[in-house]
Amino acid sequence: MNSSIRSVCLPVAACLALAVRLPGADTPAASKPAAAATSATATPAPAAALPPRPQPPAPMLPRSLEGVVTQDEFTTYVRFQQGLREDPEIKALNVQIRGKMNEMLELQKKVQMAQQKAVEANPEIKAIADKIAKSRQRPPPPPPGNAHPAPAPAAAAAAPTATPK
Repeated sequence: MNSSIRSVCLPVAACLALAVRLPGADTPAASKPAAAATSATATPAPAAALPPRPQPPAPMLPRSLEGVVTQDEFTTYVRFQQGLREDPEIKALNVQIRGKMNEMLELQKKVQMAQQKAVEANPEIKAIADKIAKSRQRPPPPPPGNAHPAPAPAAAAAAPTATPK
């Protein structure tokens, strides 16, 4: 069940990510400051004098959805999703979510600092925590110039030797 949802949703999400075009994305970055400077000094043009915005190309139907939905249905769906992203109410809710997430992260940092202070205050627990942390450390990687490590001396001594008869 879960994999079938992923097999449908992931291609759709990937296509949506590619299909989304931001306003002003077609203009080069170098011309944006110059355009802003000239528009600040010029008088605002009436709305009718502005050239019409070129329509972005219709999103391409992914192969995984061929036979499931038509190109027109997919285009309608993508445009609806873009409209949702531009909805002021949804944007405001997303801002609230980001604020709550940042607040949660700050609270988690405070909890970790309080836990660390409690461990530091108890020498017996600190010693145990240090032992656990030391056991989790990995040995350092071999030097970069030594591609083939030398055989261990014990292994060389344990190798059978041929004795003359």
